[in-house]
Amino acid sequence: MFDRIGRLRGETLMTGRRATGAGSAPSAPNRDEDAMKKIGSLRFAILAAVILSGSVNAWAMDNFQGVLKKLGVTDNTGTSKKACLCVGGPFDRSVGLLLASLSGSPSTYHYECGILTFDAQGNEAGGAGCLSNGGSSVVVLPK
Repeated sequence: MFDRIGRLRGETLMTGRRATGAGSAPSAPNRDEDAMKKIGSLRFAILAAVILSGSVNAWAMDNFQGVLKKLGVTDNTGTSKKACLCVGGPFDRSVGLLLASLSGSPSTYHYECGILTFDAQGNEAGGAGCLSNGGSSVVVLPK
């Protein structure tokens, strides 16, 4: 009944459960239970995928916007903090602020160097985009 170590014969070393014999198949109720568990897990995975699929894209876009914002790049010259240099066009060698805006289908981010213009008294008189006015490139200036 007991072996030399004091274990019951047929008891496994790791689990303490009796071995069912090499190659024995689980009983029918166990197979059914396993199948039901797999179906339940599959249903949960599909449901989670359906629920999350709409929010993943929004999360990815929000995450990307967060990265741009951390770099000081927004879609507004009033809040953007990253300086850029316009090359070519009527604003050649003008300094502006790097802007990134979402547009198109599929939605992608486009960049522009927003050039602010000022009147004789130093008040902001408007602004223009470097690339949208014929500039050939934008150089992002380091901090």
